[in-house]
Amino acid sequence: MLFTVLMLTKITFAQELDTITAYENYQKARKFGDAGDYRQSISYYQKALMGYEKVTYWPGYIKSLNGLGACHTLLSEHKQAQEYLQLAMSTGLDRLGEVPEIADTFQNLGFDWSRQGDYDKQFENYKRALQIRLEKLGEDHPKVAQTYSSLSVSYKYRGDYENALATAKKGLDTRLKSVNPNDFSLSQDYTNIGAIYLSKGEFKNAQEHFQRALDVMEGATGEQNQFKAIGYSNLGKSLDAQKEYNKAIVAYENALEVLIKLLGEKHVYAGIFYNNLGAAWHNNGNATKAINYHEKALNIFTAALPSNHPYVATTYINLGKSFGALEEEVKAFDYFNTGLSIQGMVLGPNHPEYASSCYIIGSHFAKLNQWDNALSYFQKGLAALSEDFDETDIYANPVMQRVTSKNIALDLLAAKAEVLLFRYKKSNQNISSLESSFSTCQAALELIDLLKFEITSSISKQELIEKSIPVYEKSIEVSHELFKINNDKKYLKQAFGFSEKSKAFLLLQELKYAEIKKYAGIPDSVIQKEKTLNIQLAFYKGELHSAIRKKDSSQAKALRDKLLQTRTAYESTRKEIEHRYSRYHRLKYGMDEFTVEDVQKELLDEQSLLLEFFAGEDQLYLFGVTQDDYNVLTIEKTATYNKWIMDFREGLTDYHHVIEANPKTKQAFAEAAHGLYGMLLKKTLDEAEQSVEKIIVIPDGALSYLNFEALLTSAPADYGSFKYKDLHYLLKEYTVGYAYSSKFLRNSIAAPKTDANQNRKSTFGGYASDYALATPTSPGDNIDLMRLPGAEREVRSIAEKLQGKAWVGTSATEEVFKETAGEFQILHIAMHGLLDDTDPMFSKLLFSQNKDSNEDGQLNAAEIYNLDFNADLAVLSACDSGFGKINKGEGMMSLSRAFAYAGCPSLVASLWKVPDETTVAPMMDFYDQLMTGMPIDEALQKAKLNYLQNAENPLYEHPYFWAGFVVHGNTQPLHIESQNTTVYTYAVAALLTGLILLILVRKRKSAGNSSV
Repeated sequence: MLFTVLMLTKITFAQELDTITAYENYQKARKFGDAGDYRQSISYYQKALMGYEKVTYWPGYIKSLNGLGACHTLLSEHKQAQEYLQLAMSTGLDRLGEVPEIADTFQNLGFDWSRQGDYDKQFENYKRALQIRLEKLGEDHPKVAQTYSSLSVSYKYRGDYENALATAKKGLDTRLKSVNPNDFSLSQDYTNIGAIYLSKGEFKNAQEHFQRALDVMEGATGEQNQFKAIGYSNLGKSLDAQKEYNKAIVAYENALEVLIKLLGEKHVYAGIFYNNLGAAWHNNGNATKAINYHEKALNIFTAALPSNHPYVATTYINLGKSFGALEEEVKAFDYFNTGLSIQGMVLGPNHPEYASSCYIIGSHFAKLNQWDNALSYFQKGLAALSEDFDETDIYANPVMQRVTSKNIALDLLAAKAEVLLFRYKKSNQNISSLESSFSTCQAALELIDLLKFEITSSISKQELIEKSIPVYEKSIEVSHELFKINNDKKYLKQAFGFSEKSKAFLLLQELKYAEIKKYAGIPDSVIQKEKTLNIQLAFYKGELHSAIRKKDSSQAKALRDKLLQTRTAYESTRKEIEHRYSRYHRLKYGMDEFTVEDVQKELLDEQSLLLEFFAGEDQLYLFGVTQDDYNVLTIEKTATYNKWIMDFREGLTDYHHVIEANPKTKQAFAEAAHGLYGMLLKKTLDEAEQSVEKIIVIPDGALSYLNFEALLTSAPADYGSFKYKDLHYLLKEYTVGYAYSSKFLRNSIAAPKTDANQNRKSTFGGYASDYALATPTSPGDNIDLMRLPGAEREVRSIAEKLQGKAWVGTSATEEVFKETAGEFQILHIAMHGLLDDTDPMFSKLLFSQNKDSNEDGQLNAAEIYNLDFNADLAVLSACDSGFGKINKGEGMMSLSRAFAYAGCPSLVASLWKVPDETTVAPMMDFYDQLMTGMPIDEALQKAKLNYLQNAENPLYEHPYFWAGFVVHGNTQPLHIESQNTTVYTYAVAALLTGLILLILVRKRKSAGNSSV
């Protein structure tokens, strides 16, 4: 008995020792794996495997098999990986059942199948892993988050981007419940979300998430460096997509440097990075260098992957593009055909990548003027994205509501419409091609409308709008061609509709959204939550902007995290509003077209002319609308046109030119001012069938920088010698106002201010800052914040005239403005404005600084967007307040635009740095005219003309001093009721009441006497 006990003790001790040794080998294997030394890791996993098998410890045995499978996958040794993982599955299910270790096996199998390009098997294994992990570990476990993340990748590969994004965000939310915000594991979630946004065509959103992933990876070591390399590569892809090719190349080179040190230059990931680098060089115009990198990638892929792997197919397509750019057509078509054949076999002909390749190949045929071949491939691509679509009919288009991967479909439709137009023009003038081009444009615009409302992020919407502008231009061009053939003005009216839809969509949508919320039955708590998040967004954007300018990388990293979390929460709240409150949804998606007839009926009288411009790539379209007529004019953007734009702008705004009064610069200005009038306005004004006194200008592109009032209707007698006062400015013959779009102008006029009067406390609120205590806004600003005594006089004088309120000097703080600005019918702001050319949301008004305030004294555009004004008019007597960067489709991103969004339907703002000393008199005159009941545009015109007529100093006759301010939006008269008027009214009323009482008393006395 004693012998038996001793033997059992000895056996038990030996088993424990073997178990400890196996465990130590397992830990060493993981350590080498984390360091990226997969060969060493495999050797220790094998030792651990044998040790666990010897003691029949099956959980350890399964873990070791899983480790071996993962290492072989990472070494692209898929046969060995499958053998180990299949053994793990069969043994585990037999010995243990569906335990968490078996979920790990399914997870690893999914990863291995994805590396082999079998996305169906990848998807099946990830689904099985998720099922087991949810059942055994619960919803909040980090491994559940890992599987959500992996499953999102599988959805993306299958082309199901909506499920991919929802699943990836679910994974991120799950992981955040169990780890800190900078845990390395979160980089996987941010990377996956970024990759999905990239596939959806939302490139800036992708970039934000890739950058956040890199922030999390900042301290990466060992195996983690592999993911850091992937992070650099992904960031490069998002930059490449935004046409920032040089930055993309640097990111790809960083990725390769990190990866090659870790895994060598023959690893599959190196092939992926070479492929990306080649694509960036191709886009940057160097096809030879691109081919070199693509061939390196192909060598790696063919050695490590199956010959029909999707990575191989992508490389063939890339090589086809680059050889095509070098006009080596035989090689190009060979590579195209091989790549597309592999994609059709592996991914299937109904996959987004297949459709994208069809777009690339079709575009190549289009460059060769092989229209039928191009159309054939475009149709194949559209068929890949839409069920039951007959690709053989080149004139047919799919049903837009049933199209998947809408961003790729938009590329295909836009390219198809262009080819059909070329086919009509360059070959047989077949009217069917032109009509089909028109219907394809309409299909593309329908798709754009769907995308506009599907996308929540404003930055992604702006990307979509910029991508859409060429489609709108093509639609206008095709409409114009159809008019020339049919002489039917309905096509010109449709062209106007296309122009209108291309303008100020984001601004209009946000204003509509703000209005709808008031009566869509949305609880106040939800609206307040959304507003709070929006304010936080503006704050974090500003702080991040400042941190980047100060080169504070650690602060920038923390702020990027906060900004991303806040934006995600904000977008989720917007989606909640849309999905839960059906009335809002119906109102938001209700069609609200604005036609030529609407313009004629709602905006124009018998003396008015609306001029709406659309700036295409090579020409302008000018839509001229009067109350009774409508015409379209095409204007070529010649070298002369571009020179005149530059000379006119410089002649108006360059202070040194003004002071020097050089004859050459004077002549350049006068020639440009008269030349632009002749090119842009003369024909339309001459052909107007009615007497025009008022012009409404809706500019586009570079025309947004111009003051049309300073154009010259006739040339000076002597270009070398003239007085500015005597020039024949458009101002002297016409009243001119401006708008972002016709529809926006209609909304500015019609928008009800139901609660404005009850919230107002006075007619006028003026603010003029003092800069005695001012500090530079940031190291890069370098602005001289000199005092503005003219601004202080201006605000005091106007406030006295209107019996309003004025905050001048140190009292004009940002905090005071935010607290009081909603109380006035007219807002008047006279202070320094600081323009931010790179990011218009951070152009700012500089208030007096108060060290005891929570505000920094710098009110930027992002903050203004979150304010609520009740004003009928805002006068921004600040430098460059109406000037800013032009965003395609949205117009000038200025401070005045922010005030329009915040509730000011009428705006007076400056297009350049208006001198303080010459502003006071015309501003006082402007308010005098307003008080007589004159329309806003006429009041400003009258004030300018009076100034010009009374200018005693010849220098001050120059338009630089008087033409800077323009009126935007609603120009109808204001019903100003100053407190002086009110007091007078009360006095008159009291006097009349007293007289009536006196008469009644006397009558009573008279009646009493007669009765005695």
